[in-house]
Amino acid sequence: MPATQTIAVNLLSVVPGRVGGAEEYAVRVLSAYAQHGPADIRPVLYVLDGFQEAHPELARSFETEVCPVNGYSRGRRVLAESTWLARRATGAVHHFGGRLPWRTGRPTAVTIHDLQPLDHPERFSTTKAAYLSWALPRSIRRADVVVGVSDRVTQRLSEGFPIDPQKIVTVSSGVPEVAEQPAVSTGPPTILYPAATYPHKNHLVLIDAFNQLAERHPEVRLVLTG
Repeated sequence: MPATQTIAVNLLSVVPGRVGGAEEYAVRVLSAYAQHGPADIRPVLYVLDGFQEAHPELARSFETEVCPVNGYSRGRRVLAESTWLARRATGAVHHFGGRLPWRTGRPTAVTIHDLQPLDHPERFSTTKAAYLSWALPRSIRRADVVVGVSDRVTQRLSEGFPIDPQKIVTVSSGVPEVAEQPAVSTGPPTILYPAATYPHKNHLVLIDAFNQLAERHPEVRLVLTG
């Protein structure tokens, strides 16, 4: 039987209930790994307070260690990655937050959700855009494996950065069940938009389009989860 290898999973960027799709992606991928991943690689999750309560199924499936910092402070989370986490995760690390910390174990993998800070810096604060314009390219160049959440993201990575294409992989969000046909609805036609109200999510465009649609179809509903 092969020896079990440990890989640290950096989830300090996942503030439960606050980061939307990034949290859902991490949870779905790890849930899929718990069911289908190889037995000789053992992930250890490094998380913020509240993660275990929000996702007890992952806490049951994996060894989990909670970082003793205030997860609502971005600066403290970033610092903890290069101090608290770096002291514990000295071997292989998968960083789910889109960038590599200043200090990290090796080898490293980093998950890139999108390249908006580079493509549309105007959608971010001046400070955040400047930081990510440095941190994203640095992380992509230095990581041993770069994970894109979709084929479109991996295509942009291949086109935009001079890195070995063999180190870029696509890992799509896990889907527990694929519907074979649309669900039968008994209520009015509904448009559901489960997105945080960040400018780049274009809520105003959707609302304007909905108003035009509702003039012709007053029975339609728009649900924004925020």
